[in-house]
Amino acid sequence: MRTLIYCTAYARTLPNWTQRCRLWLDAVKQLDFVDQILIVDDGSPVLPGWPDLHISSGPTVEDAAPPTGRDQAILHHFTDRLGRSDVFDCPGWYRSYGFGVAYAVHHGFDRVIHVESDAFLLSERVRDYARNFHEGWAALWCERYQFPELAVQIAANDGVKAMFDYTRHSYDGLVGRVHETLVPFTHVERGLVGDRFGETYEPIPRDADYVCQIHPQREAPYYWWLPSGTHYGPDALDEQNALAFHFRYGGNSEDVVGEGWSHAEGDFRWMTGYASTLHLPPLPHSGDYALRINVHPMLYGALNLQRLGVLLNGRPIQDFEIVGDMIVGTMLSAHDLRRDGSDQLTLVHPDSLTPAALTGWSVDMRILSMALRQLTLVPVHA
Repeated sequence: MRTLIYCTAYARTLPNWTQRCRLWLDAVKQLDFVDQILIVDDGSPVLPGWPDLHISSGPTVEDAAPPTGRDQAILHHFTDRLGRSDVFDCPGWYRSYGFGVAYAVHHGFDRVIHVESDAFLLSERVRDYARNFHEGWAALWCERYQFPELAVQIAANDGVKAMFDYTRHSYDGLVGRVHETLVPFTHVERGLVGDRFGETYEPIPRDADYVCQIHPQREAPYYWWLPSGTHYGPDALDEQNALAFHFRYGGNSEDVVGEGWSHAEGDFRWMTGYASTLHLPPLPHSGDYALRINVHPMLYGALNLQRLGVLLNGRPIQDFEIVGDMIVGTMLSAHDLRRDGSDQLTLVHPDSLTPAALTGWSVDMRILSMALRQLTLVPVHA
C-alpha cells in the first residue's frame, strides 16, 4: 500500500523548527512502510532549509510539490496564518489537517497516517499495527482524557475517503466543541499503551507504544526512542555569539558584500545581476554554523517565485524557492569552512529581471532579484 504520513505545523523561529519538527521528521523517516512524508505549515514566518525537505507554497493541493520518494520530505506552506484563538477554535489546524488527506487523495495514496509533530510511534507493536492497517479509519485512545486521540490516526482505502469527506465540512460546526468526540472514526484502538505523557515532566514510560504532546526542550535521554544523534536541544544554537549582518541603510553589510549588489536603502539591499557574493569574516567557532537569510523577492504578474541557490567556496549547499518575505536557513559544515576570512558565499538568483521589463511601467533598469534584509551566522554546538 502506498502510504503517506503527515503532520500539521507552525513555528515562529528556526530553533522552533529544529526542536520540534526536526525531531518528528527524523523519527518518521525510520518507518519502513512510509512512502512519503508531508508537513503542512500554517503560515510560519520562517521556514527551515533542511537538505532533505522540499518546500512548496500555495492555497490548493495542485500547488503542493508532487511525491518525490521517502528520501525527501515535503513541507507545504500556507502564506497566510489562520492560527487558533481558543482551545476549541483552531481553523489553522483544521485547514492543515484537511490539506494532508486531500493531498493523499489527489496523489492516490492508499493509506494515510496522521501523527502530529509532538507525537511519536515508539514501539514495534504500534508500527506493526500501522503497517498492517488495510481498511477503515482508526484513532488511538487517550487514556488521560478518555476520548479518541486525534494526534494519532490511520485511514486506509475506504477510510481515506471517509476522512477526506469529513474534512470537506465547514469548520464552523466544530468551533467551541471537543473535536475528539465529533470525528466519525470507524474504530478506536484501545489495545496499545500510550497517552499525552508530555503533559507531565515525568519520563516517557519505556513500555509505551506511542506518546503525544512531548516537550521539545528536554535533555537527550528523554527522547530515548530516537536514533542516535538526532536530538537537537535548545542549546544547540549559540544565539549569543551569532554574527548578524544588516543590509539596511546604515547597517554593516559593507563589511561583507562583494560583487552583485546595489546600494543599501531602507531596511534592505537588492541583489543584482544573476549572482551576488559575500566575503565572510574570520569565524572563531570550530564547528558548524547555521546560516539564516531574511529575504524578499521581486515578484510581479507571472513571476511568482524567485529561485535562490547558496554556494560556499564554490560548492553548492542548498536551493530555495522564495515565494514571499521569508527567512530561510541551511547549515554550513565545519568541513567546508576555512574560518580564516577567505570563505565566500555566493547567492545565485537566475530569475532576475529589470523592474522596467517586469512591470511595463517602471523606469528602473537595474537587473534585480531579491532584497536581502539580514544574514546571520549562528554557531552550532550539537
